[in-house]
Amino acid sequence: MNSSSKNEMKQKKNVYDWMINRKTFLILILCCIMQISTKAFSQTTVLTLNLKNVSIEQVLNEIETKTTYRFLYNKDLVDIQRKITKVSKKQSVAKILDQIFEGTDITYSVNGKQIVLTKAEKKSPSPSTKKISGIITDQNGVPIIGASIVINGTMKGTISDVNGKFYIETQSDSKLKISYIGYLTEVVAINNQNDLKILLNEDSKALDEIVVVGYGTQKK
Repeated sequence: MNSSSKNEMKQKKNVYDWMINRKTFLILILCCIMQISTKAFSQTTVLTLNLKNVSIEQVLNEIETKTTYRFLYNKDLVDIQRKITKVSKKQSVAKILDQIFEGTDITYSVNGKQIVLTKAEKKSPSPSTKKISGIITDQNGVPIIGASIVINGTMKGTISDVNGKFYIETQSDSKLKISYIGYLTEVVAINNQNDLKILLNEDSKALDEIVVVGYGTQKK
């Protein structure tokens, strides 16, 4: 194959790639325009409904009669028999839906000429974070210095000071894991407490395995 043929094939490929890219770009633009126009249509389509003491179902039927919209919903989730006192203003479809579902957990989305009614998902509130203080002592009430306090299931923690006291920020539903060499580990639930008093019991088995040396402790 000579160089002129190669150049011709390369030019054809470039033209083909350009056409494909342009086609993809035009499709994306068209989709964006459709989405924008659909949303705008629901906000600008104005109706006057003179309805009093009617059910939500009757309001939806009236909207379907006077527009090209169709509603999709699950009757087990949307209470369409709930009564509406009055719908008489001249307003957009979006405003009408906002009015009849005000104070409920029903939300809606527009997809083309279809309006889907759904129940909004309830978000469980995250537990609040608060500052916890506490003191750690042994069975004789003597403060334990350098005890480890860790939020259970995490790496976040602190140690007790020379008075056996500690401070830590955590959520109210957390648990604290307290440990110290020679003592049994304790796991304490915070619940609604702000000031904890934690007693550590000696671990007789562990103490039997420890030998006191001049610079610290070590196992036998």
